[in-house]
Amino acid sequence: MRKLAAALLAFTFFLSSCGGKTPAGTAETTASVQSTSASQTVDMGSLDYTELECENAGSFNYINFICGESVMALNIPFPEDWKLYKTSENTYTVKKYAKELGKIYFGAESALDTGKTEVYGDTKEVRGVETVYSVNRSGEKGDYSYRRKMVFGYKDDIEERKVTFDIDYTAMNDKNLDFIRENLHMWEVITLPKMNTLSFESGNGRNTVMILGNSFVATSHIGSILNELCTPEEISYINAVSLPNVSIKDYAGSPTYLARIESGEYGMLFMCGLFSNDDVTGLEKIYEACKKSGTVLVLFPAHNEDRKRIKTAQEKYPELVTVDWKDEIEQLIYSGVDRWDLCMNDGPLHSTPLAGYVGASMIYRALFGELPKTSVTQQMSGINQGYVKTKLGAYLETGKICGASKSTVYYFNETD
Repeated sequence: MRKLAAALLAFTFFLSSCGGKTPAGTAETTASVQSTSASQTVDMGSLDYTELECENAGSFNYINFICGESVMALNIPFPEDWKLYKTSENTYTVKKYAKELGKIYFGAESALDTGKTEVYGDTKEVRGVETVYSVNRSGEKGDYSYRRKMVFGYKDDIEERKVTFDIDYTAMNDKNLDFIRENLHMWEVITLPKMNTLSFESGNGRNTVMILGNSFVATSHIGSILNELCTPEEISYINAVSLPNVSIKDYAGSPTYLARIESGEYGMLFMCGLFSNDDVTGLEKIYEACKKSGTVLVLFPAHNEDRKRIKTAQEKYPELVTVDWKDEIEQLIYSGVDRWDLCMNDGPLHSTPLAGYVGASMIYRALFGELPKTSVTQQMSGINQGYVKTKLGAYLETGKICGASKSTVYYFNETD
């Protein structure tokens, strides 16, 4: 019986070690590890790393690392109780409450690696991110300490990058490690403004604009706002049409509007209203009318349109430029702009004048290759420039949208 009890106790101790794939509920690290004798303790510095007790890091949030001027981010699970503090241009200190757990830095090597011996290593690639993992030992026998090192290698839109986590070995268990390595990915966290994608010269040369849509065009005041942002030399005439409860199929079935398009009255037509297959079919009539007059047809989906129909229309007419008003509003909301500043709190969630400013700004930069310089006024647009600045911040000066909350984005510069 004594032999059986000793064997069971040893097996229990083995399962609790983080080198043996600790279960999620592993207890927190203690200053010492109990041996099979209740009267003895074993100094952790004398243990092999596979015998050490490790903490369960708990729940995870996702954070992003961006290097230099890249628009791509390394998106990675990160324990929600761990906090990052920037200590240099390329280094963050990791703490849990007051305890320092390690460092995160740009590059694969640092002064932290001096005097360490690698006792375990492997490599794994998931969704384009290669993780080189190692367990590193430092100190003398009887006074060893161990750390987990994860070097995440990936290529963003500019060049190859490496970001390294160097963490106390006992601060997480192997299940936590596996979860992090399995759930990495890259994504375009910053959207750059589309510039110079349109020109009046590519059509009939007239610098006149028509925006065809429904009530979303009206509530957004986009026509008035675009008129304020442009000089008469840039756009001589803007006609924003907003018939209630209409879509492309309705305009395609209107002899009046088809005749106006065919007449060449407008140099550019921004077309809203893709909600159904009938609208995708009806777009053909609009397209043919534009071809007859040399009018440049632009897909300009409003916020309530069907993304599936938009995609179908883009596939059917790949030569058309899309100025994706809908997507820009969605990205701004995701980046932290209040939804109710861009959408009215009514049944259809109509677009507000702030959303109209966003759409007008997109049209302006697509046509003229720069961000608008002119201010808008309350009398003409329903909003003034101070309000726009308060709500959209740096977007006014850069046109960039960061697709994650600022609190979850961490930056490194371009050099080691």
